[in-house]
Amino acid sequence: MDLILDGCVLREAYDGRNGLSGQSFSIYDAARRRWHQSWVTNRGQLLLLEGGMDGERMVLAGPNRGPDGGIVELRGVWRRERGGVRETAETSRDGGKTWKPLFDLVFRPHRP
Repeated sequence: MDLILDGCVLREAYDGRNGLSGQSFSIYDAARRRWHQSWVTNRGQLLLLEGGMDGERMVLAGPNRGPDGGIVELRGVWRRERGGVRETAETSRDGGKTWKPLFDLVFRPHRP
């Protein structure tokens, strides 16, 4: 992760073992008082999420196109945890009535 564009954008890079690479760009839209995150990948995927703080958690969500062309709701939740940040993601194909886990990971500072 790094800050770009004079510290106004948080950029995160992802490289998976399956060849998937992507980057996210997160900004705070002060005019709308909302956080916005755009994900782009080397497979032409685009994910758009918006949201904000919910107590001690950051929650970003939004409808996106799945691989089959259908609408998939995606919800990401970030929260501090034991010297790091835990990120979980879930998907819903029924408009948010039911959710299925997508991933659960923890970011920790790199220590050489």
